[in-house]
Amino acid sequence: MRNLLTILAIWLAGLGAAAQFGKISVLYDTALVARYGDQGNVALGLMVSVVGIVGLVFGTTAGILVARIGPRRAIVTALALGAAVSLGQSVLPAYPVMMVLRVLEGASHLAIVVVGPTAIATAAGPRHLGAAMTLWSSFFGLTYAILAVAAPPLVAAQGAGALFLVHGGWMAVLAVVLARLLPPDPPPVADGLDEGLLARHGSIYASPFTAAPAMGFVCYTIVYVAALTLMPPLFPDDIRARVAAGMPLVSIFVSLTLGVWLLGRITPVRLVQGGFVMALGGTALFGAGLGTPPVAALGPLGVVVFTVPFCLLGIIVHIWQEARRNRAP
Repeated sequence: MRNLLTILAIWLAGLGAAAQFGKISVLYDTALVARYGDQGNVALGLMVSVVGIVGLVFGTTAGILVARIGPRRAIVTALALGAAVSLGQSVLPAYPVMMVLRVLEGASHLAIVVVGPTAIATAAGPRHLGAAMTLWSSFFGLTYAILAVAAPPLVAAQGAGALFLVHGGWMAVLAVVLARLLPPDPPPVADGLDEGLLARHGSIYASPFTAAPAMGFVCYTIVYVAALTLMPPLFPDDIRARVAAGMPLVSIFVSLTLGVWLLGRITPVRLVQGGFVMALGGTALFGAGLGTPPVAALGPLGVVVFTVPFCLLGIIVHIWQEARRNRAP
């Protein structure tokens, strides 16, 4: 029973980590535009993406630090930091302050998503590993779906600050819960953190074996987060919430059904490339309807222009990295 509670608590922490993106996305075209619109669209977009940029730059470092300080201490500290950051964000501070808080939130997010899968796998054991990891895989899309339904009425009734406060409370509660549920940390690992860190990053990014999944995931995440953030506001008010909630739920359903089925028949690389090809096809169909109802009523040319290059880049990256792996000794 304790292991089950631990798995659920870590998954709930994952929902909180995903909400570090999602809470900004659902407020993007309303409260954030009203408060920070004078900073320009690029500055607003950076407010969404900077959390992921922190992970991109410091991902390897985070893994080393977690090994040094221990997963329990790392995730509890990250959740506490996330709670404090949300409290500060609730007043919608000046843009520079908000960006500093978002960078700190990126560190919190990174620690949670580094510790989460390993901690869940440890708690589940070999027998229930597949089910536990499937549960973990749903945290991002499910969070966006929940926020799409729950956030608008909360913000309408209590203001944007209430969403940040609820999120902060969620993170604080889970920090306490996981501090009680997770086992004590093992002794610190002598990892050579202070020696050769840049070299270690270089060797990881230079390897076609270790870098390929991350490079493909960057392209996927850029398209996925941008679509979940920018697409729903293009739709009429009467269906906007359903679109915002439905998009991530569809992605989860397809991943756990068609995605699992295809993985038993083709290689992961071909499946990823096929996913980008299908995304290109969907974007092309969407673009072809720009001049006709009902698509014409949305004015979404930027969605097409933004999506196509990253889908192509995702395909090309995997072709290139596969060729490098085939040449490797």
